[in-house]
Amino acid sequence: MKMVLSVPKGKIGYNVRRSKRARSLRLQVSCDAAVTAVAPWYFPLQAIENFVYRHADWILNKVAFFKSKPRRILPGGSHADYRLYKQEAADFISERLAYYSQFYGFIFRRFSVKKQKTRWGSCSRRGNLNFNYKIIKLPVRLADYIIVHELCHLREMNHSRRFWNLVERAVPDYRECRRELKNIF
Repeated sequence: MKMVLSVPKGKIGYNVRRSKRARSLRLQVSCDAAVTAVAPWYFPLQAIENFVYRHADWILNKVAFFKSKPRRILPGGSHADYRLYKQEAADFISERLAYYSQFYGFIFRRFSVKKQKTRWGSCSRRGNLNFNYKIIKLPVRLADYIIVHELCHLREMNHSRRFWNLVERAVPDYRECRRELKNIF
């Protein structure tokens, strides 16, 4: 549900998303400067509006930050583009996963190639790995970083120092890779 709220410094347009799993109200500002209030299903709209109003300065700062930051979004994104590159991405990922899972000695259940809007990859607690099909359009060293990153989540389901030490074993320049990826997606 789309909402608009007038605040002293301007207007805030935001979406309200109800969630059965949410335990509290939270705000999200995505890299395209879209604002979302995620609320438990039972929260009244007035309470959500009050929450957004109280956090208006934070929201406006985040929106301004994302609007001012130049981003290089990878070309493509249509369903036809996804169909065109999905198999090529799957073949590449399969080959790199075989290499890195042997390097680490990690076993994953399966992997999927998806059309994700905001993520390069993810790892579930069940050991399933998901990757964005656009990984095939990246330089190999950045694609390898993403694959290693998700693979290391099989051992550490967090971003602790132990996790980054695992990543660093295969990708010593992971910090630089992270910086580059933030400017792409």
